[in-house]
Amino acid sequence: MTTPAPRFRRATPADVGILCELGQQLNAIHHAARPDVFVAATDDFRRDEPHWLPALESGIQAAFIAEIDAVPVGFITLNLLTPNTPLIRPHTLCRINSICVTEEMRGRGIGQALMRLAQSWAVQQGATSVTLNVWA
Repeated sequence: MTTPAPRFRRATPADVGILCELGQQLNAIHHAARPDVFVAATDDFRRDEPHWLPALESGIQAAFIAEIDAVPVGFITLNLLTPNTPLIRPHTLCRINSICVTEEMRGRGIGQALMRLAQSWAVQQGATSVTLNVWA
């Protein structure tokens, strides 16, 4: 039996609980690698609402959710930036803030699809580059 293809949609403020819950898997990875920077994951998912809400409410930020059979299996958050420095010509860039795919759904191309969706959104918003910072 094959897994149905994921469906992708733009997240809304009503989806903050989804980002909070899925974000705990991401938070656990971050905390394990850098407990000096990241707090531990929690069963109180709503603790993290202030972190995720801006991606759902701002015109220069966005979040997209991946679902399989209406069950959330991943998300990506991003925002637009316009560097203000005399060394760089004015332009708009898109920064990927977070990307998460549930452990059981990893390796199925969902993360790649979320990255393509982010790139498409960024281009539609006039961004000339997309960045993603990772921690070793």
